[in-house]
Amino acid sequence: MTALTVTSKLSLVGLRLDPDSTEPTFLTLLHGKSLDPILADGQLVFFPTTDLIPKALSLAGIATPSEPTPVELDLVADFSTLLYLLAKQDKDERSVLVNGLNLLFDLVTVCGGTIPEQYRSPLYALTDHMTFSPSIAAFLIGLKVERSLLVDGVLWCLGWVVSHARYLKPSTGR
Repeated sequence: MTALTVTSKLSLVGLRLDPDSTEPTFLTLLHGKSLDPILADGQLVFFPTTDLIPKALSLAGIATPSEPTPVELDLVADFSTLLYLLAKQDKDERSVLVNGLNLLFDLVTVCGGTIPEQYRSPLYALTDHMTFSPSIAAFLIGLKVERSLLVDGVLWCLGWVVSHARYLKPSTGR
């Protein structure tokens, strides 16, 4: 287990899955110089509220830092919007795809997953393309990739992530 030092960075990240909510569905923490997702026994640690940060750190074997833990979100990976953009839109002006896919790739990898090649190649190529251009349509035309393949790939990754995570519940105060 990693021991968190005062110089280690903590970053609070939200994952939005519910299209009917503007708030993140889950929160997690990234830590260390390389901002690795926290793990407890090889599982990602997700929680609904920031008051569970100390518990999440403890489960991950990371000492609670003496400095305040983050309560402001550094990133919200909006997977609801990401899926809509892939399925229906031709542009992504807000970098939803790049931010969401990069986090998703990291989450799959850190808990031991390997994205199947049929999804990995087009998703990585899309991420590379979107780093320099907001045009989803240009990518689809240039690589002759079906939208449905990209959506299926994201759904596969999300399935891997949620099935390899531990979910903390808020205390009921009983």
